[in-house]
Amino acid sequence: MIDQVIPTAAAHGAAYADAFCEPGFFSPAQTRRYLEAARAAGMRLRVHCDEMEDGHAVRMAVELGVDAVDHCNYIEPGDVRAIAESETVLVACPATVAYLDLAKRAPVRALLDRGGIVALASDFNPGTSPCFNLQTVAYFGRKLFGLTAAEALYGVTRAAARSLRVDAGSLRVGGLADFVALQLDAPDEFGWLHGGNLAACVVRAGRVAA
Repeated sequence: MIDQVIPTAAAHGAAYADAFCEPGFFSPAQTRRYLEAARAAGMRLRVHCDEMEDGHAVRMAVELGVDAVDHCNYIEPGDVRAIAESETVLVACPATVAYLDLAKRAPVRALLDRGGIVALASDFNPGTSPCFNLQTVAYFGRKLFGLTAAEALYGVTRAAARSLRVDAGSLRVGGLADFVALQLDAPDEFGWLHGGNLAACVVRAGRVAA
C-alpha cells in the first residue's frame, strides 16, 4: 500500500489518507507507518478507529496530528482528554452504533464538556451503516448522544467542515452560500423529525439548484 497505493492516489490528486485502525485490521504501528508515508506524499490524515473495541489507536492518531478520528466508541477517559486538548475533530457515527447495536458509543458529551469538537457523519457503507440520510444521522445523534438541536446542526455543518479543514459549514457575508433549506416549523425540530427527506430546496453558490 505504501509503495503502490499512496503514489497512485497522490498522482490522482487525493487530499486525504485514511486507515481503519482496529484489532483484526490495521494495528496502530501499521497505521502510523502508512499515514507517515501518506503525509510525506502531501496528503492530510484521518483515522477510523476504536469502533467495535479499544485498539489503543486514538493516542497514536492525536500524536500524528490527524485532522479527524472517526467512531471512537470504545475509547478511554484519557483519550477524551487527548482529543479535547488537540486540534483533532471526533467524527461520531451514530447510525453505525444503532445498526450494529454496539454496547458502547463515542463519549460525545464528555468531549464537548472538555471543549472538544464533535462532527456527525453517516459512515455510509453496506456492512455497518446502510444509511445515507444525514437528517436521520442527526436524529440518531440526538437520540444516542443526547445532543441538542443546535449541537446536532453544528455537528453536520461547521464541525464537519472543520474535520475536513475546509472553509464551509456556515452562512455569512462572503461565504460560499451552499446550503439546504429544510421544512421545519422551529429550529428545535432539527434532528427530531426523521424518516423522510425534509429538504425544501438546495442552494449552491447562491443559486437554487434543486
